[in-house]
Amino acid sequence: MTYDTPGTYDVQLIVEDGTVIDTLLMTDYVETITTPVQANTPSGPADLCGGYTGYIFTTNSVANTTSYTWELDPASAGTITGNGTSATVDVDPSYTGSLDVKVRADNQCGNGVWSQALSTTVFYTPTAYWISDGAGYCEGSQGVEVSLDNSDTGVDYDLLLDGVSTGNIMAGTGSALNFGYQTNEGIYTVQASTSTCENTMMGNAYIYAMEIPGPAAIPTGDDLVCPGEETDYMTNGASDAEYYIWTLSPDEAGTISGSTVDASVEWSIDYSGLATITVQGMNDCGDGVVSDAFEVTVDEIPQPEIMGEEFVFQNTTHMYSADDHAGATYAWTVTGGTIDAGQGSNEITVSWGGPGTGYINLTETSAAACDGIATELIINIDPVGIEESFMNEISLYPNPAGERLNVELYSEKDSKITLHVINQVGQTVIKKAENLMTGDNSFSLNTSDLRDGIYTLKFVADEGVVVQEKFIVMK
Repeated sequence: MTYDTPGTYDVQLIVEDGTVIDTLLMTDYVETITTPVQANTPSGPADLCGGYTGYIFTTNSVANTTSYTWELDPASAGTITGNGTSATVDVDPSYTGSLDVKVRADNQCGNGVWSQALSTTVFYTPTAYWISDGAGYCEGSQGVEVSLDNSDTGVDYDLLLDGVSTGNIMAGTGSALNFGYQTNEGIYTVQASTSTCENTMMGNAYIYAMEIPGPAAIPTGDDLVCPGEETDYMTNGASDAEYYIWTLSPDEAGTISGSTVDASVEWSIDYSGLATITVQGMNDCGDGVVSDAFEVTVDEIPQPEIMGEEFVFQNTTHMYSADDHAGATYAWTVTGGTIDAGQGSNEITVSWGGPGTGYINLTETSAAACDGIATELIINIDPVGIEESFMNEISLYPNPAGERLNVELYSEKDSKITLHVINQVGQTVIKKAENLMTGDNSFSLNTSDLRDGIYTLKFVADEGVVVQEKFIVMK
C-alpha cells in the first residue's frame, strides 16, 4: 500500500477460510512523515567577544525533526556544539569580524534546508597582561607602586580594589602602564575593556601597611642541656615581623642558627654554665623589641674517677666508689667479679673471683643526662698471701712520716717490684718502680705532698706477689 499524505493510519488484518472470518485492527500503526521544513533563523547575541565561551543560540522547533545540525561560517571563528533547538558557541581568541550562525532540521527521511543565517560580529577582546606584585609598606611612606607590564591601544584599564573601581582608569598606550603608589589596604586587580568586550588582567597585588615589629615572645625549649649537643628553640613570634634575629650569650657557649620562629643551638663541647637566648623580630620598617632572655644551664660532662683497691686476693670483697653528685646516676660493669650491692649509686661492693686480671668500668649520667666515662680500673687478683712472699723484715720509718718515708726490707731473690702508696679512699697517690737485690734493700719515698692521714704501702712484684704495710703521715 502506498501512503501519499503524511499522517497516522490504522491497519486491519482480515483472515477467512471460507467458513470463519477473523479480523485484527492495529490503531495508529503506520505514521508517514516528510523531510523537515526549513528551520527558523537562530536567535542569540549579535555582538560577540573573541576568546569568550558559552554563548547560547536557539531556534524554534520544526515538526518531524529528530535532530538539529548547527554551523558557523567561517568555521575557523570558533566551535559550536549541540544537536537540539539550542547550541553553545565558543569563540576563538584570535578571531574578529563577521560570524554567521545557521541551523538545519533533520530526520530519517533526510536533511532539511539550512536556515537563514543570523549575522553576528566578533569584537576584539583585550589581551591579558600581568599586574605587578603587591607588598607591605611602612606606615608614613608613599605606599606600593602598581603597574601593568603591557597594554593595548584603544583599551581602557581600570584599577580595582577588592573588586570595586578606584576611579583610576588609564588608556592603553601599547606599552607598560603605571597606576602610581597605592596605600589603601586590599587586593588590587586591573580590568581592561573596550566599548564591547572586557578582560581581567593576570595576577593581583595585595598591599598592606606595616609597623615596626612588636616585642618578640620569650623563647621556649630545654633549659638544661649537655655540652656538644644540639637543641631546638622556638618563639611565638612578634607582630609584623618578617624574619627573626636570634642571639646566644656568651658567644663561647655555642652557635645559634635560624631566621624564623624556630632556631637551633649547637652547644660548645668546652662550655658549661649559664647561657641566655633572646630573639628579635625584624622587617623592612625597622628592628623590633628584643625578647626577654631565656636562661639555659649547660651542665658539665661528668668526669668520674673510680677509687678502690687495685691489688686484691682471690675470693675477697672490696668497696669501690666515685664522687657523689646530686641527681646523677651510676652504671657499673665488673669483669672478673660480681657486684654484690650498690649498682646505680656512686659506691659498689665487689666480690672478686679466681686469680687473674679484673676490670671495673663506670658511666656517670648527670641530672641533665650528660654521660661521662671513667678511666677503666684494672684489678690484679692475687692468689698469694703475705706469708708466701719472698720479701721479709719490712721496716718503715719514721712512722709517722713527715717529708720522707724510709723503707728497708730483706729479699730472698733478685726481683723487680712496684711500690703503690694508697690513700684511705683507694686512690694511688704515689707509684714508684724499684729493683730488689738478694739481701738487704733500702730506699725512700717523698711524702711531702701527701696530706696527713693513714696510708697503705703495697709492694707488688712482677711474679704477682703482693705485700702491704700501713704508715701514717703527720707534719
